[in-house]
Amino acid sequence: YLRARSARRWPSLDLRASFNLVDEIDDGLGIIDEENDTWSVFGRLRVPLFMGGESRHEEARLKAEVSESEYHRDAALLGLYGDIRREAGRLVTQIASWPRHSRSAELALQAMRLVIDEYEGGRRDMTSLIDAYRHARETELAEIGSRYEFMETMARLVHDLGWTPSANYRGFHNEFLTRIREPLGR
Repeated sequence: YLRARSARRWPSLDLRASFNLVDEIDDGLGIIDEENDTWSVFGRLRVPLFMGGESRHEEARLKAEVSESEYHRDAALLGLYGDIRREAGRLVTQIASWPRHSRSAELALQAMRLVIDEYEGGRRDMTSLIDAYRHARETELAEIGSRYEFMETMARLVHDLGWTPSANYRGFHNEFLTRIREPLGR
């Protein structure tokens, strides 16, 4: 619409041409003269004489609306890029911390087994046993929580990227891994 409004300021030239084949009767002889060709060319030049102030204001309003829609589009894209960057950063952090949580849970279970052996041998009291058990469960829950956060972050990242795992009938984890491997050629 903005392009059409600005085009009205310039002169326009319309050219039309026609070519016809017609059968005619010669008036004097009564003979049908077949396939006489006729052709014509028309030209029309339109020059705008008055472009009132209202059309200039409307054009300015339309340009402002276009600029506003471009601003909203760019702001939405920047927000989306920010979400992708944030989720990718979280994913990298969680990938780095996940092995530490797993190792911590393993060590806590080993320590609990040692405390159980010492308790059975009479070298530890019930409080130490309960404390070791509580610590082992807390580290296991922390490991489970880190796995959950990893999967949740991966799901948000797949969603933010616009990938649809349901279209390929696979989970977001498999969708993410498949899409990441494609550029690497693996």
